[in-house]
Amino acid sequence: MLCSPLRIGAGFLPSWTLHVVEKDCADCTDRQTHDSAVEGVELQPQHAVYATSSAPLGRVGPMLLAMTSVTDDVNVRTELPQWEWLRHVYGEGFPTAGGAGEGAAQPRTPYLAVMGIPSTDQPARAALREAQRRTWLTYQEVARTENHFDAALLALYVFAAVEPKVAPNASESSSASARNGTSAAEPRRGRLSALLPTTAEYKAATEALLAATAQAEGIDDLADEGIVQRRMELRRDWNIAAVEDTPCAEVVSRRVTVGAETSALSYLSGALSLPVTPAFTSPAEYVCHASSALWQEALTHRNVVWIDMMTDRRPTTNKKIGEDGKWGLPVEVGMSQKLILWLEYAYHAFKDVPFIIKGDDDAYVKVPQFLSDVRYVRNGVKRGRFPPPPPRHPVMTGAGGSPTTQAATPRRVVHNYDRLPVDRTKCFYWGSGRRMLGVRFNAGMLLMLHRRLAQVILEPPQSSSDADLRMLAVADYSNDRRSLYRQAGLHHEDVMIGVTLRNRYNRSMELCDDETIWYVKEGYDRFHDLHRGKLNTVTWSTVVAHRCRPADAYFLHYYFQNEYSASTVEIARGDDREELAIEAAAEWVAEQRNAFPDSVPGWDDLPSVLWTHGASAAPEYVVATGDDVAVYNYSYQYWRDSSTFVWNGYRSSR
Repeated sequence: MLCSPLRIGAGFLPSWTLHVVEKDCADCTDRQTHDSAVEGVELQPQHAVYATSSAPLGRVGPMLLAMTSVTDDVNVRTELPQWEWLRHVYGEGFPTAGGAGEGAAQPRTPYLAVMGIPSTDQPARAALREAQRRTWLTYQEVARTENHFDAALLALYVFAAVEPKVAPNASESSSASARNGTSAAEPRRGRLSALLPTTAEYKAATEALLAATAQAEGIDDLADEGIVQRRMELRRDWNIAAVEDTPCAEVVSRRVTVGAETSALSYLSGALSLPVTPAFTSPAEYVCHASSALWQEALTHRNVVWIDMMTDRRPTTNKKIGEDGKWGLPVEVGMSQKLILWLEYAYHAFKDVPFIIKGDDDAYVKVPQFLSDVRYVRNGVKRGRFPPPPPRHPVMTGAGGSPTTQAATPRRVVHNYDRLPVDRTKCFYWGSGRRMLGVRFNAGMLLMLHRRLAQVILEPPQSSSDADLRMLAVADYSNDRRSLYRQAGLHHEDVMIGVTLRNRYNRSMELCDDETIWYVKEGYDRFHDLHRGKLNTVTWSTVVAHRCRPADAYFLHYYFQNEYSASTVEIARGDDREELAIEAAAEWVAEQRNAFPDSVPGWDDLPSVLWTHGASAAPEYVVATGDDVAVYNYSYQYWRDSSTFVWNGYRSSR
């Protein structure tokens, strides 16, 4: 019997993320990785250390790179330049969209904040994402495909693999192993393991790369004979048929040459300014778990980050989407793992961005107001508030995803806030302030951290009694670690952040410019739930509304574009402004029902809103150019609470 060829394990190859581990990186959370990797190794003049699939930064990256690691049926040369936010990650060597012609990416102003929105690969969640993309993600200061990802706030959706369903007749041991992440995923993972190279193939690819380099330098003119490579072939109609199923069909072998014209890795090496071109990378093991619909969504909107783990577990309780209660420990831990790995990616990818945000796929964010608040508090509340900056691109207006273009206002006098260096920006921990067992934390609907506080979360603990969150995040879920998960707070993602920051407060003092954490507390009139939870009527003061249904997002978008004029519109004697606004909204809702008869659920139970208010009930406002929403001159007061170790902070006040 012939022995099967010896394959190189995924843990010995550069990860599909192509993350380079820098030497002597003062800000990196994996400073020891480089030294341990090169210890005892004879280094070539040109070399690099890459994260492997066992490292946090070997698990998370742009979904396009995950796709490209397994298949050539997605044209990376065509797609990569259109993921223009990656220019902020890889620098000006990144290829421009459209070559050097129209639409080419120019040097960019750094983002003010990057937001990760964890979501799941389910039809119900896809409807929520579509509602977000057609409403608040169209605000002028949100970076997206339509404005070449050139705006103040970059919002990225964060996905991981969903645990496969266990067959109804499966044995009890099969169900248990699925919950522990062992057997349920093996068939698809097994297919992708066939993409790993044998030792002979790796040797041949290395020699081919050396030959190609020699030819490029004019040292040698020998022709490259090529190597054998195995790749995943996608279904012929994967993007239009059976879209809830995997797009992956079967592994095929082909002979390829290792040159810039033919090798995807060689192309990526140049496009991403990599120090050296890897001969092989480990494939994204779980990307074929993702549905065809999610692949298509990523290629359409180009704002998707992939975590190559099975964090999205099946609930162990009877809770359904939209209900109160808990999903069970495996699900809750998976949510925390995604949050930690999002922070890990954002912290290392966007080094010139001061703020990292965690959002929700069922939240609506009034972006012009939120960013105005952030700039106002960041630059010192005593300096006053400036109007929102004008759009960087032609103004896009219109609700419901049907924008029209109009020219920006010419010769407008614009007062800009000072652009502070990242390390001189206050260490804000911002969100809907809550308290549990004497610990301050911000609710997960939207919480914002300064990058130095993200560093505090991600660094290895300095105390033996503290847990290493990065290592817990990158390890597959195990029931054997239940007590450790609870000790580290992974059963409540938002509480986990608050507890960790309190436990590591001294480290925050070392890293933050003014040696303190600034807690910014938003009240329930500004950050609140809809339908259930911390309820509040939607008013002019609402900034973040959580637990939205798809129809709610459209309705709130309409509301914010009309509420500020409802109180001042001229009316006939005997008319009531509130009633007139309600009647107009009812007509609009009827139109939307006809436009979205089945795809947008929730029109029968829209949130309670208040259209009008007295002249003295709200502060002054300006209307954001192109967005047609009011940005109110809300104030923030200095605040502290020694009982929960909040020594410096602000809280919103009318």
